[in-house]
Amino acid sequence: MNKNAYIQIALNGKSFCGAAKDAFFLLLKNPARASAVSGMGGIFIFLGELFVACGTTMIGYVLMNNCSPWKGNISYPYLLLFFIIIIGYSVGNAFMNIFGVAISAILHCFILDEELNKTKGKDPANTPEPLREFLEKVPVK
Repeated sequence: MNKNAYIQIALNGKSFCGAAKDAFFLLLKNPARASAVSGMGGIFIFLGELFVACGTTMIGYVLMNNCSPWKGNISYPYLLLFFIIIIGYSVGNAFMNIFGVAISAILHCFILDEELNKTKGKDPANTPEPLREFLEKVPVK
């Protein structure tokens, strides 16, 4: 809930408690959209973390086997690779969390744009067409 409240603070400039309430009711009004976007976002975030961890480990393995200072001088290469994959996953997690906040912020912006223009009887004015088409596939309840 903190992440959503901070997004609302950035969008509306309210206090934390007011923004947390707005974020809660915004997501409560649109549970299908929120779950669809967070589910797809979660999959991409996990794949990104996995890609960074595996890529870092592969680079470490290649460097250990082919570069002169480490080639043949490492007693326990798999222990070192274990630490490399843990550090790689941690770095990937840090970067992909920022991506997750961006996904949530885009969803909040879309729903706010839709609600503000719904009172005027118009379609969302500031939403790009591909995003509008994707989110219109998820039914609003």
